[in-house]
Amino acid sequence: MGVFEVVTAKYNSSGVRQWINFINSADPGTGFQRFPGNLVVSPGGNVYITFEEVNSGNISDSVLLKYDTNGKTQWSHKQSAVQSARPVALGLDAHEKAYALVDLSNQQQFGGDFTTIFKYDLNGNLLASFSTDQVGLAHAFHVDSTGALYLLAFGNSGDNTVWQVASRRQPGVAS
Repeated sequence: MGVFEVVTAKYNSSGVRQWINFINSADPGTGFQRFPGNLVVSPGGNVYITFEEVNSGNISDSVLLKYDTNGKTQWSHKQSAVQSARPVALGLDAHEKAYALVDLSNQQQFGGDFTTIFKYDLNGNLLASFSTDQVGLAHAFHVDSTGALYLLAFGNSGDNTVWQVASRRQPGVAS
């Protein structure tokens, strides 16, 4: 088994590569393995990616990273949990605030899995975070122009497992 890398590249409309970045992993069993998650690009050309970072003990973290239009790293943030933090989705609102949707597994500490949304400003400052309540593990989300956040999740309602959609208004988001 080879070493996995997270590769992010920008190509122009003619297919000519403009830049490329590699985030290396260690040999399996000896250090971090990194696996690509999500990618979004702002109207101004900033690139946001998520990836999963798994250590030799099979505990994973979710990493959010921002590149500028030239592929230079601007900032990165890691979300951790007792057992695993897996990136699920990534989005931007109208003000280029980044939203990272992360499934957290804390079986030993909390007795279950849940989804947390981390919200960052342009400079990488954490503005807010909240966990889903009675929604379960999220699979997708959207932030509309009013700042309302919509989640699509797989949850458990009583004895029946159901798909649910929830909306949550984000405080401090301009309409």
